[in-house]
Amino acid sequence: MTRSARRWRLAAAAMCAALPMRGAAQSPPQDTSGAALRQMLSERYERYATAFAAANPEAVAALYDTAGSRLYTGGVTVRGRAAIAADLRSFLRAVGPVKVKIGVRDAWQLGDLLYEAGDWSYAFTPPGKALTTLTGQYLTVWKRQEDRSWLILADVAIPPPAA
Repeated sequence: MTRSARRWRLAAAAMCAALPMRGAAQSPPQDTSGAALRQMLSERYERYATAFAAANPEAVAALYDTAGSRLYTGGVTVRGRAAIAADLRSFLRAVGPVKVKIGVRDAWQLGDLLYEAGDWSYAFTPPGKALTTLTGQYLTVWKRQEDRSWLILADVAIPPPAA
């Protein structure tokens, strides 16, 4: 095989590796790394949902990189595990345990970063109030750690378009 052909083959393989992973409703990817990443996301979101259901802000914050951030509308950023735990502690005190559902739609791995988009819903019943359900879309950036695990570097809930 010529050098030029090898380069084209490597370039094609690199482009294919960067294609988005799709959910179970669509054709499964042919590479095992995509399946491994989907499994990792499923496990991480199970821990996320369990921590919210237990009203445990420290367990949620533990899923973030030490420099991780939660980005809110209006340009508000909460950065670092301690700040994320404090922010979530305040929220959970006000609303109680939260039932979380996460639906991963797409994910793209670029080196040590994984970009992921999907839908979310939070359902909770604040003391003395009716059931409240919030829904929306999100974008999360995961960072591969030195031990090869993945933690959240940044996530943002995408607000619905103004009516």
